[in-house]
Amino acid sequence: MKRYLTIIVLLIAAAFSASAQGNYGFRGSLSDFYSRGESEEPAGHMMFEGVEINGSLQSCMGRLKEQLKFKPSHKDKNEPFMEGNYGKEKVEIRLGTVPGHDLVYMFVVTYPRRNSWATLSTLYESVKMKLTLKYGAPVGTDEKNPPEYLAVFDTPEGDITLSTTEEGYVRIYFQDKINLELARHETYN
Repeated sequence: MKRYLTIIVLLIAAAFSASAQGNYGFRGSLSDFYSRGESEEPAGHMMFEGVEINGSLQSCMGRLKEQLKFKPSHKDKNEPFMEGNYGKEKVEIRLGTVPGHDLVYMFVVTYPRRNSWATLSTLYESVKMKLTLKYGAPVGTDEKNPPEYLAVFDTPEGDITLSTTEEGYVRIYFQDKINLELARHETYN
């Protein structure tokens, strides 16, 4: 009995130690992350339609342009937007970068505005079904307060959040786990 108790205590201590270090055991600055050895490198970055969510803003915009035929949007010169087709719809993609660094950690896909709850919820359900087929069932949903619905999908490479807004938009947030951890670290330290 004492032996089993010791094993349980050790397992709990190991779990707390791992969670205190965050994803992939990373602690330190952005430059510390890049100076680590190859053996500690986490496995893979989140992909959006074959485009890796990683690298500088210009390199990500270049890959979106080259691989998916997206074009820079001139909607807002202060925000990095691209326009193109996702599925059968024309969408906008905003690229999120780690604060204070030129490192992309997120793509936000925004569908054109819908003028009614019926068309907004239909689009939401359609996109949710496609994401479920590709990534499995959402790990969480909040669909009790229209017009603001939410579904979260978890993958080894990152999180995908599908949402609707009060203004009539459906958005998908593709967040790379490795670079999101860097963004959190840089924001809160």
